[in-house]
Amino acid sequence: MKLINAIRRSHQLQNKQSQRASGSSRTNRTSIEHYSSMLVIVVLVFLLCEIPDFVLRIWISLHVFFPGLPFPVVLLRTVNVVSNLFLTFNSCVNFLIYCFMGRTFRKILVNMLARRNTGGSRSMRSVAGV
Repeated sequence: MKLINAIRRSHQLQNKQSQRASGSSRTNRTSIEHYSSMLVIVVLVFLLCEIPDFVLRIWISLHVFFPGLPFPVVLLRTVNVVSNLFLTFNSCVNFLIYCFMGRTFRKILVNMLARRNTGGSRSMRSVAGV
């Protein structure tokens, strides 16, 4: 929620500044909105993928502190497998999000792969267009 509020405040400041100035502020604001949405997606995917592991750890902790609580081992193993699957998915999904949403990321990735195949050596600054 703090991230979303910070993004909203940033957009409000950008709107105030763009009212004072003109020109490329529109494209800059669109770029900031794009990166903001990509960041929100990455954070949401992280949270969703971490929830099963968090629940599993709470469940195990409750069993340690309150040994009388039921502790079905078969269900625990299933939750553990699902939790590991989500953690593994989280470790690779950011790459896919960046590939689909980030034009600069795709450009750098393609240039790096092309450079590796051709054996050339260009700096990252020239690849990123900086």
